[in-house]
Amino acid sequence: NNGTAGQILQTDGNGNLTWVDKPTGITAAEQWRKLAAETASGDTDILDWERVDTTGQGSIGTGISESGGAFTFPSTGIWLAQCWCVCYYDGGAQNSAQLEVQVSTDSGSNWTRQAMCYDSIPDATSNTNSHLYVDTMLDITNASTFRLKITVGGASNFVWRGNSGHNQNGITFIRLGDT
Repeated sequence: NNGTAGQILQTDGNGNLTWVDKPTGITAAEQWRKLAAETASGDTDILDWERVDTTGQGSIGTGISESGGAFTFPSTGIWLAQCWCVCYYDGGAQNSAQLEVQVSTDSGSNWTRQAMCYDSIPDATSNTNSHLYVDTMLDITNASTFRLKITVGGASNFVWRGNSGHNQNGITFIRLGDT
């Protein structure tokens, strides 16, 4: 038996060889970013996303889609979601900013916090920046009903940065393997 095109030989450690399909590695990796700055208070879903398209930035595949702030995935598997944001507070007294990843397994009818981070911003008179980062591993077993959204929070006078020319607030999705 010579196997088929693209297969490799694998040993079981006891001298037995078999033909197997070659591992494919990462099959999907994309970045999305917030398009424009937005002033928000309380918990706010980020709604204005675009797939990163700046010269020099790349992706593997284009299967993730977004509508109304909710991301959908093209396939099941273990996915890594890495989210970062920059905001500034122009309100004076000390406050905190919050970034969270929420997921739904029922097409967005119910949402559960998957990951969250806070940053305390000291007293400030203008434009005190905060940088937040959170990541989470997702086990997507039903791609047709799984959704993910990003929610930010804080008091009034928080401005969540965004720009269509470079990444300020964004999220990276990488499919690591099968579920």
